Amino acid sequence: MYDINQNDVTDEFVKCWMSAGRYLDSQKGELIWLRTHLAQPMIEHLSFRLGNQIFFIQIFDVDENLMTPTNNINGLISFSKECKAIPCLLPMKKTDGEWSVENDGWGLIDPETNKQIIPESFITDESVEMTDWEVQDGAVMIVKNKIEESGKELMSWQSNPQVHPSLWFVGDNGPEYVVVSSARYPEEALPPKNIDDIKESNSKMSNVGYFASVVLASSDDPFDPEAKDNGNFLPLIRGEGFIPKVSDLIPLTID
Repeated sequence: MYDINQNDVTDEFVKCWMSAGRYLDSQKGELIWLRTHLAQPMIEHLSFRLGNQIFFIQIFDVDENLMTPTNNINGLISFSKECKAIPCLLPMKKTDGEWSVENDGWGLIDPETNKQIIPESFITDESVEMTDWEVQDGAVMIVKNKIEESGKELMSWQSNPQVHPSLWFVGDNGPEYVVVSSARYPEEALPPKNIDDIKESNSKMSNVGYFASVVLASSDDPFDPEAKDNGNFLPLIRGEGFIPKVSDLIPLTID
């Protein structure tokens, strides 16, 4: 567990963020959006997949008048490397009350070199295995949808496998949380080793928590019963289909 410093999401930032998202969505190529929400905690403000590459984006005001939820560029670079993603900055400018992208083309720049980023130039024919973050993101979205389908209101969610809990929602008597663990078939998704610390840390806000396990398998996997011993299973490939095995929400008891 670790703290992620966040500022409030202001109305002005929402306007800027929406303008940035619309602009990127208008660019050529079939973007698969990954982050299209402002639920905290967050490192990137927007993220998408194009071909076999993932792009994490932080937006900022070139005039430095806009407060953003997070502007930790080093954190963006580090997190992107961990997730095999490409870190990007998107400079924005407000003119006559309207937000627009400052640069031509995609408008994206490299946070380390300040050079223009053209997403389609990064796409290759290589099969890229999903990172732990991508597996966790898929798992969290599955549990999130399950909670929403039950009629509960989500408060926040995040997909960093090193940050817990993964989700907060409004329960019958106040906030409740879910610790989501993910794994790749044929492995098991077990509770974090520090689950007791997680329960204790979150007890200040809620004593009602749950654990959910999600195991993802390639949709083309042979599902060999001996796969764990003989290695007869397929990797999870970025952009290809997978089949999830999802547990019920298991209550976490406070000792």
